[in-house]
Amino acid sequence: MQQIRKELCFSESFLKVEYIKNTHDLVIDKESIVINLDRELLILENEKLNRFESGVFCNLKGIRVNEALLISVSDDLFCYTPYQYADTLIKKWSHVYEVFPFDSLKDVKLWRSPKDRIDNIEFNLWYAPEKTDCAIHNEHDFSEIHTQVYGIGYMQKFYKNDYSTLYQTIGLLPGSSHKKFCNEKLEYPWHQYLSETDCIWLVMEEKANIKTD
Repeated sequence: MQQIRKELCFSESFLKVEYIKNTHDLVIDKESIVINLDRELLILENEKLNRFESGVFCNLKGIRVNEALLISVSDDLFCYTPYQYADTLIKKWSHVYEVFPFDSLKDVKLWRSPKDRIDNIEFNLWYAPEKTDCAIHNEHDFSEIHTQVYGIGYMQKFYKNDYSTLYQTIGLLPGSSHKKFCNEKLEYPWHQYLSETDCIWLVMEEKANIKTD
């Protein structure tokens, strides 16, 4: 089987996002985020990752990977200071109002990278400065999962499109991914992302209308 190792279209020298497939000799030296994309377990030493599960790993050699993402940053992965490349990302990425032109989003400090696609999954990164409410919503035409890349963030669920109806908060440190929020009909609770510090996170959007089995 052909080995594949390529950077996604939004990858940067200081924020590298690589797609890896069919390798038996992966080396991970510095702390990096690994996300399993395969339907089979990815075993890294004693850690077992199901599909779309993730973790932070280092000092690994000869790793067998069927399909995964590898994310590395030039900063300390667990550094929670203001993100030094924020201005670079803001200049290159799209403001959320350009992506979703709703009046309620005009003043939200939130930017999205270009999208890349592999099979039926689209990938993109988001950046928000500290203390940003990234807007409550409940509609997607895909199944999404967020993986924290930089900073401390939270996914929150609400009973209504109203911040006072919060009923669950899920903390995300670098390398953390949450479970799917939607059911098989792609019905979501009201939810939002909230940044505690400057934050970057990856969104994986699995399109349900394309069969991969």
